Parts: sequence; structure tokens; C-alpha cells
Amino acid sequence: MTSQFLQSHEPLLSPPKAIGSAHVTMTRLAQNSHQTSHKTGSEFVISNGMKLDMKAGLMDAGFGKVKLTNTIGPTLVHPAHTDAQFMVAGDHMVQVLIIEQWRVSEMFHLDPAVVSRAIETVGYRQIADPVIFRSARDMWHHADRQGAAAQLMIDGLLHVVLARLMQHADLDQPTPKDTGLTQFQLARVVDMMESHLHLTVTMEMLADAIGMKTAHFARMFQNTTGETPYRYLQSWRLVKARGMLEETDQDVCQVARACGFASAAHLLTALNSDLGYSPGLHRRGRCT
Repeated sequence: MTSQFLQSHEPLLSPPKAIGSAHVTMTRLAQNSHQTSHKTGSEFVISNGMKLDMKAGLMDAGFGKVKLTNTIGPTLVHPAHTDAQFMVAGDHMVQVLIIEQWRVSEMFHLDPAVVSRAIETVGYRQIADPVIFRSARDMWHHADRQGAAAQLMIDGLLHVVLARLMQHADLDQPTPKDTGLTQFQLARVVDMMESHLHLTVTMEMLADAIGMKTAHFARMFQNTTGETPYRYLQSWRLVKARGMLEETDQDVCQVARACGFASAAHLLTALNSDLGYSPGLHRRGRCT
């Protein structure tokens, strides 16, 4: 598929891959400081920051400038037929999924109007959802595998990504504004989680960061994300730990300490039970 979005991001870090029954185009982009227009055609784009070292970042999609979150993970959806301006200082790498809306409607037997409305609703919001991040990342790992199992896995992960986006769009039961966190409140909380992964993070700390009482914050957070703050933080720690194990030379003991786990055994158990992931024995090392 010829994508206006990819044309504005050449050269690409990796060749585009067509994956799954919906013929999703997937690639990774590495960029330096830039100011550019991100245009889409009939496709919509789901992007996730994989590595970020941004000194500053602003996005203008027609409703004022919004600061870009300098953390790994938040999902940004570019709806079809849109044009947004991005001004970024610093390096970053993102993974993108490029999908034709009609294919989603056809594959999942959804009303095209419902799909379009959902994508427009979540468009250009910075969605901090570890489930979307994990699923999109796992699609990358399965992309080069052959056979029916890999195809089913990719389709299943795409189901998860789209279902979570539909949840965030609140199409079925819109949530009153006073029962959920705002985009900026959630970004502030996620920033605190990310910067304190190696430390003990309490509910009180997170609530204080946005000026709320603890009980009210816990309820608002779960209404917004579908998960408790503790569970959400645990997911972030696991995503970070898996990334460090796959992309650095640190052993499990070092990664456990960096991500706030009490021990290497605790981390290994959590990785296996939550993600079904186990690093090779040669990575385990000895704690000192």
C-alpha cells in the first residue's frame, strides 16, 4: 500500500511489512529533530514510541499545540484524511501500524461508521495503555514468523489493539467528564510512574501529583484505564524490564533493580505469569 504517512517519514528504519488478515503495514521509524507535517490518506495510523530522547515536542492537529509526552509507550492515533504538524527536538524511534479502515470493518464485521467514529474520537490523544503497547510490540516479534500460528497470533493481537482503542473511544457508554482523568492528568501520572520505576511508588504519591484525594484518584484512574493504579504500574515495569532484557546487555538482576522488583526471581515470575516471557538462561546472571 502507498502510504502518505510513510512518504513523509522516509528513509525508514526498516522496510514496511504487510502482516495479518487485515494486511496491516508495519514498520519502525527513527528520526532526529524535525518540524514536519504528518498526513494520512484513506489509512489510519497507530504509533507507539519505542525509544525517546526528546528535549521538547509539540503537536498541532488543529485544536491548539499539545506537548508530546517524552516517555516510552503512549499510543498516538492518526485518523484517516488528517494533517497534523509535529515539532520535535531530539531523537526518537516509533513503531507504526498503518491500516485501511475498510479492512477493519470487513475483517471484524463492524459498521464502517462505528470504526470511523472510534478512530476520530481517539485521534491525536496520547493514550497511555500498556496493553496496546505490549500487543503492538508483540506483533513486531511475530511478523517474520511463518505459518498459521503466527498469522492467528498477529490477528489476535490486532483484535486486542483495536478493542482497547474502542474502549478508549467510549462509544457504547460515554463516561461523564467528572468520573475519569483528563488526558493531561493521566499523562502526569504516567510520567511519575515512568520516572520512579526503580523506587517504591505509593497511591498517595500519584494522587498528590494531580492534587486529588487518594480514594477519588484510584476510582478516577480505574474508570479511565480499566485497571487499578497498582496493576497499571506493574504493567509498565514489566514492559520496561522486557525491553531492557531484549535491547541491553544487563542481566536479570540488574534489570530487576532498575524496574523496582524486589529480586530477580520476583521479576522472572512476573514476566512469565503476565507476559508468558522468559529470558534465556545466559541472561540470568547472579545477583551481587
